[in-house]
Amino acid sequence: MACAVSNTCSVPLLAVRGPGAVQLVTSPADKADVSKIESFDVENCRLSCFSRTGHQFVISNKEIIQVYCCNTRKILYELSKRRISAIEYSPQDTYLLLFEPFTTVAGEDEKPNLSIYKSSNGELVGSYVQKKQSEWAPIWSHDEVIFGRIQTNQVWFYETPNFERYVNRLSIEGLQVFSMGNSNPPYTIAAFIKGKKGIPDCVRLLTYPDLKSTIASKSFFNFDHVNMKWNFKGSALLVLCSTDMSENSYYGDTMLQHLNRNGDSSNVQLSKSGPVYSMEWSPVADEFCVVYGFMPSKATVFNSKCDIAWELSSGAKNIAYYSFDGIHLALCGFGNVAGNMEIWNMKDRKRISQIDALDTTHFQWCYDNFHFVTATTAPRLRVKNGFKVWRMTGELVYEYKTNENQELWQVLWQPGNYARGQRAPLKSDDGSAPGKPKAAGAYRPPHLRQTTRQAAKLHDEAPAKPVIHQAPRVPKPGGVEELFTGDLEKDKKIKNIHKKLQQIKGLKERLANGDKLEVDQMEKVKHMTNTIAMNSNNNNESKENRAKRKVKRVTIELGDITQHNLKQLKVLNRDVFPVAYNEKFYKDLLGAAYCNDIVVGAVCCRIDLSENRRRLYIMTLGVLAKYRELGLGTLMLEHVFKVCEREGNIDSIYLHVQINNETALSFYKKFGFQIISTAVEYYRRLEPSDAYLLERSLKKTASNEQATSPTTVAQQSSKKAPSVPLSTITDVD
Repeated sequence: MACAVSNTCSVPLLAVRGPGAVQLVTSPADKADVSKIESFDVENCRLSCFSRTGHQFVISNKEIIQVYCCNTRKILYELSKRRISAIEYSPQDTYLLLFEPFTTVAGEDEKPNLSIYKSSNGELVGSYVQKKQSEWAPIWSHDEVIFGRIQTNQVWFYETPNFERYVNRLSIEGLQVFSMGNSNPPYTIAAFIKGKKGIPDCVRLLTYPDLKSTIASKSFFNFDHVNMKWNFKGSALLVLCSTDMSENSYYGDTMLQHLNRNGDSSNVQLSKSGPVYSMEWSPVADEFCVVYGFMPSKATVFNSKCDIAWELSSGAKNIAYYSFDGIHLALCGFGNVAGNMEIWNMKDRKRISQIDALDTTHFQWCYDNFHFVTATTAPRLRVKNGFKVWRMTGELVYEYKTNENQELWQVLWQPGNYARGQRAPLKSDDGSAPGKPKAAGAYRPPHLRQTTRQAAKLHDEAPAKPVIHQAPRVPKPGGVEELFTGDLEKDKKIKNIHKKLQQIKGLKERLANGDKLEVDQMEKVKHMTNTIAMNSNNNNESKENRAKRKVKRVTIELGDITQHNLKQLKVLNRDVFPVAYNEKFYKDLLGAAYCNDIVVGAVCCRIDLSENRRRLYIMTLGVLAKYRELGLGTLMLEHVFKVCEREGNIDSIYLHVQINNETALSFYKKFGFQIISTAVEYYRRLEPSDAYLLERSLKKTASNEQATSPTTVAQQSSKKAPSVPLSTITDVD
């Protein structure tokens, strides 16, 4: 469905809203003088907004809604609506949506508070009761064929132009938020389901109109809110999970997830701890920018596989804005952070400019993709309100300041396609460019900043002492300086340890000479001697022995796979492996490793009777990252060997390993596995896609040395694979 009316303005308008009026003026970025196009004398105008294409402008006051045509510069129509708190247009500007807070009157039926009008003539086409204000706006497909409204644990889908009754419904217990990607049919739906006690929260991707099969899913625990953003194609989704407060931080924890329509889901690995302030998709490329970490924060651009494409500078930044053509990115520090901005060229990967814009509360790119506006608005700040228009190269081209005690509420650019403005930049009184970062000078008290007076000196200036150049210090042979590494912290510890050792040495010499030591001195000598001996033993101990010593702290028990631990196993496989497994995969399982009743590792196998042989195929063997290097993988693989030995008629064990997985290859080779062949394009959704086939032959026991005939193999293939118990590990500390 295409928009019936387009924007024909050649120069973008700027909407300025304040307590006394709303004005539309010509672009301050254009070389011509700024002129007033329209002024709406509306006292305390609550809301104003442009349509998505920019051909309409809406003003709301206490009594009516006025819809203004920017092409003809006339009022199109008025709507008698009171108490409107939100306005929005559909993606193609076909419909105008108005919302007013939900209220009830005792003894009366509930009245609709969400209204949908045709934007061309103001005709009412639908009205609904919408109780939740946070999720009031219907979610539309980009072609306006369908839209969905969220209800309690449900989403109702309507197909235009039928606004009377929904035609499809998604019903999931705990459903709180949903979103829709900008994809072609079949449409992709994302739903956030809040879990209960013992059941994790979940984000699922589904297709419309099926709504039954899950494309991708990601589970997580203990998060209160989610924020979902689609890429420009509607093929990938970013999910920002956050908590209001946590044990780690008063401001709560955050976690960033990535899902796509191919069925893949993963965590976005951030290299610095701290909150995620901003996440933004590029409007033209399959990449996204994340601003994160404790101050000074980091800004990183990731590609579609969640790999780091490149790192931007660190600094006091908390939000990112892409230009509408996706070529430039503005990194800003607003709110509680000083108003510093950096403009980056995403194509050439270089910084264009740095700008200081103090007390900024609002930022918006102009639709010519060359200018942007910054503003200081109320109620965030009620003093020094105004706005500035900048070039992306850092030059200030226009500045407007309100009078003293006068407020500015909103500044908006008109959407559309425009040529680049050519207004000349402004100059400061001293001839410098406004907004350019200046070097910090000497501190001056406030009462002297507007004068030429010099601050009084507390002390007379003394003549500078002559600088005496000393030769570099040469460390004494055998002294502690020879052990220094250049790291101040490490060198300080080395010096303290050396000092204690010298004290112990002196005490030992006194003891050897027959001197009587105090009780605490004897304890110090004994303690230090034991510590040195222990460290010596630890240094001589091999890595394998240390790993075995850690594993000895746990005991192994055996049990069967049940429906209770199967869900934990599915969650583990989603976190460890980049491949999504279907329900059929979980029918043939071998074992899992537990720690405190939580699955931390698993090995999944099946019996293969092809090629007239009886072989065991290891489908997966993995351990959660936190529990690796503790020998759990070795324990599970040895458990597989024991199962094969107990069966007695297994010819060999084989598996596939991705050709670039050096860690896994060295692990299996250590247990006698050999590379047999290479499977080309074994993994369809991974890079590289090739895999090595590894196999280890097994020696049959004396009781099973009989040759297996084809008839015997056929008989065995008709039998179900033997049930193999779980390998369970529980902590005994």
